[in-house]
Amino acid sequence: MKDKLISLVAANILLGIIIYWISYVPASQRNEGTYFFGFGEIVTLVIIYAGPAYLLAGLPCSYIIEKYTKRKNGVKGYFLRLGLYSAAGLATGLFYSLIVFREMPVLIEGGIIFLGLSLIASTVYYHILLVVTCRSNRRENQLRNIM
Repeated sequence: MKDKLISLVAANILLGIIIYWISYVPASQRNEGTYFFGFGEIVTLVIIYAGPAYLLAGLPCSYIIEKYTKRKNGVKGYFLRLGLYSAAGLATGLFYSLIVFREMPVLIEGGIIFLGLSLIASTVYYHILLVVTCRSNRRENQLRNIM
């Protein structure tokens, strides 16, 4: 539980950084009289809008995926979980975009981008979860060896 919550917070912040990097416009290419969001504003907006999706859909999906793929290890387990997390991210993005846009996201231009960002969000969460879980397992093994 603790690993998943740490991963959720870190993935949410990292997703904000990634979206800022994607939408960044250099100062030399900016139009005069046009407002461009700053780093803090974009990260805050991502936390406000992506946080509930991570918490309400991502966490339960993560528990389900981990429960059913517990015995799968190695490269096959990694790619199986990667596919399942990607599918869960796309399903969450589809459901979230239906709520936001009130129509199928495939039919509107912004919906495809929305689904792409949800795929990125689920992949970022999965990889951060891998790192956090690996580090906590290593820490637990070190504590066992000391005792």
